[in-house]
Amino acid sequence: MKIAPWTIKYVGIPYNEYDCYTLTRKIIKEQLKIDLPIDPLENRCLWREVQKPYKYFDVLMFRVRSFPVHIGIYVGDGKMLHSLPKANAVIEDFKKQYWKDRILSVYRLRCIGKENE
Repeated sequence: MKIAPWTIKYVGIPYNEYDCYTLTRKIIKEQLKIDLPIDPLENRCLWREVQKPYKYFDVLMFRVRSFPVHIGIYVGDGKMLHSLPKANAVIEDFKKQYWKDRILSVYRLRCIGKENE
């Protein structure tokens, strides 16, 4: 699966405007026309955990310092789009050792449906 063509418009967005969750909300709203709640804890019932193969818009959950506090959005070809304080919004391989050791789970929006799998 190639990297999704829509990703380029989000690369470089400043972290001080969009952290990892608000960047994910922005992408899902603009690309899928779905409004996610402002509070990430309010949207847990909207997601279901999935296994490979991952699809565009799947959300990868990572732990940092033992807490599940970082997410990225799957964009194809083993890459994720996410926002970092020192790098802004970037496309990065989530199989790199740093992320590979921290991945907790991958989620897909329930409303996307089985037809997209």
